[in-house]
Amino acid sequence: MWAAVVILNGLTHVHATVSGQQVTGEVILRNESAVAKRIIFYKKDLTAYCGESIRYIDNAETGRSLTEWLNTTIDEKTLEPSEEYTLFYSIELPEGLEKGSYWSVLMIEAADPVNEIQPSGVSVNSIMRYAVQIIADNGSMEKSELFVSDLAMEDSEDSTSTTKKMNVMVKNNSEFSEKVRLYLEVYNENGEKVETFVCLNRRIYPKMCSSYILELKDLPKGTYETVLVMDNSKDLFASNITLDID
Repeated sequence: MWAAVVILNGLTHVHATVSGQQVTGEVILRNESAVAKRIIFYKKDLTAYCGESIRYIDNAETGRSLTEWLNTTIDEKTLEPSEEYTLFYSIELPEGLEKGSYWSVLMIEAADPVNEIQPSGVSVNSIMRYAVQIIADNGSMEKSELFVSDLAMEDSEDSTSTTKKMNVMVKNNSEFSEKVRLYLEVYNENGEKVETFVCLNRRIYPKMCSSYILELKDLPKGTYETVLVMDNSKDLFASNITLDID
């Protein structure tokens, strides 16, 4: 079993800044394998347009790329077994930049694969790669603009039962990225709340989308009034939906 190089302080780093000001950050790594690893660092742009999967690409035409203003102290490093290393980076947005979030991802890759010899005699190469999101918020957000851009219901079969699945796409029309929690409150015909279904938090970038899946397990047949809530920790955005389970 191959033990990986791990990130100790999270995969998303958000910095509050203003144009012309430099901010610094760090990514802390540890080599948990039994052999030395050569780690390389490079930058990519991240896009998550509505209806598309997340992409890590070069030179994204978002107008919000941080790549040009994000710098690391080194491009590669060899980590000995059990060694920890702190990668420092700096961000300096130019003067006169529009308010809003600017972002890129710092790719961290264990470039030297481990050759694992399987019982069949076949050699298997293993490579670990992380995408650490680096976000610079230039100024502060005045108004959140979240809305549901698409919603669809479908059957979802698991190993024990057949349930309904609600697919929700949320779009962020503001100029700042937002971390959003989505949940569905379900009420019966008497107006009593009978269930709450919750999704994991997701970050939604400006003018882009994130897809959420609500598994509506163990909900008896019937008609329910529901409230779909988007929570960004500051504001709540709610939509009323009539739900039929048959």
